[in-house]
Amino acid sequence: MKEEQYNHYKGIEENIKQRLNSLKYNLQQDIIKIKDPAKAKEIAEEEHAFLHIPFHDLLQEKRIGQGGFTDVYRGRWLSRDDEVAIKVIRIQFLDDRIKGDFVNEISMMHHIHYGHILNIFGACMEPNNYALIVEYMSLGSLYDILRQKRFQFTWSDRCSIANQMTKGINHLHNRPKPILHRDIKSLNILMTEHGKGFLVKVADFGLAKIRRETS
Repeated sequence: MKEEQYNHYKGIEENIKQRLNSLKYNLQQDIIKIKDPAKAKEIAEEEHAFLHIPFHDLLQEKRIGQGGFTDVYRGRWLSRDDEVAIKVIRIQFLDDRIKGDFVNEISMMHHIHYGHILNIFGACMEPNNYALIVEYMSLGSLYDILRQKRFQFTWSDRCSIANQMTKGINHLHNRPKPILHRDIKSLNILMTEHGKGFLVKVADFGLAKIRRETS
């Protein structure tokens, strides 16, 4: 019990430090933009590519998943009061080349809006905090649902799930610049309840390349 309490408070202390460092970093960036017009232009061009969300504007509430190079939390985007999923990238996997790929992939993913593609709200890119902020899907992945046997899918449910998956993948393939997912599996198919059925969205389509480079 004492060890659990210690770990709990240690986690709170670490989170407070991260949030303070985030606030400090973003204040420094604001000062730089005021003092250095060239740097301000560079930062503005980056911000145009996708929305930058500071770490101190995020609240991690519960870890809901873990991948090869990420930890996924249910949390809140405080300034919008929105429930989100926060995919924290473990910084030990990041070098300059992978950071560049991360920026390129997020820029591409951020501009895709379709009913069966997971919405990407933005990203946190600070010295010790790299994270992707995405739409929260309450049921989690199709893999988890099947493994835990939470639902008895009817044939109608199965056809609907397959149809929605196909629509999402087809949308990526039929863009002006086609996108190949390269990692289609049940872990990357996310679901939530919708009316009397299920809403299905394809996720992680832009991170397959980065995942391969970190493995």
